[in-house]
Amino acid sequence: MTETALSAANVVVLAPFVALLGAVVNGLFGRGIREPVTGLIASSTVAAGFVLTVVSFFAYPGGGDGVRFVLARFLRAGDLSVDLGFMVDQLSLVMALVITGVGLLIHVYSIGY
Repeated sequence: MTETALSAANVVVLAPFVALLGAVVNGLFGRGIREPVTGLIASSTVAAGFVLTVVSFFAYPGGGDGVRFVLARFLRAGDLSVDLGFMVDQLSLVMALVITGVGLLIHVYSIGY
């Protein structure tokens, strides 16, 4: 397990933040925006997360123990270290593809309702 800076192979870390941005925009300004636009904002941010995940999946070198991204050091006590971050490996990339892909389909389908 290695700690590294953000690289092209690991842009999947940005995917949750892109979706969070769409949720914040729709949550704060959704009532003042017409209906199809809010659906497009939600769908486009989820689609951006899916694209980031696909790019990361194909750029991931494979093998190894994965890559750790520490966003914040939360608690340190002796040998105990509790950090806030992400662990990116082959399994987590496949699961991120499934989740973002199905989430995108749900968002696009829900626009029709």
